[in-house]
Amino acid sequence: MPGGNENRDEPGLALFLVWCVLGFVVGWTLNVRYAQSMGIGPEDEISGEQFAVFSVILLAPVSVFLRIGGQLGKEVRRGRISWATYWATLFGIAASALALLGVSGVDDLVGEWCRYDNVC
Repeated sequence: MPGGNENRDEPGLALFLVWCVLGFVVGWTLNVRYAQSMGIGPEDEISGEQFAVFSVILLAPVSVFLRIGGQLGKEVRRGRISWATYWATLFGIAASALALLGVSGVDDLVGEWCRYDNVC
């Protein structure tokens, strides 16, 4: 590795927040789609079971992405991959996850919310 100290400067909290935001965006998108498929509107009351389902759908992607980030961080600290590879992998996972959900930009996220809330 050129320079020998490429893997020393770990961004720590910034990476944690990036993985959390990515997981939250995926979970939020899944929640909106689930609510639409179940015919649940923004003003409708939901049962305890539905609240539990919404919570799991929102938090499961966050947990999965944090585990992925943790494992990639371990690989960087072991010297198996560089931070450049870490970031490339992060963006690849983000793009793949969002593309799988049909989200190609911020306008798609806003569009999902507008279709759900009927305000746009």
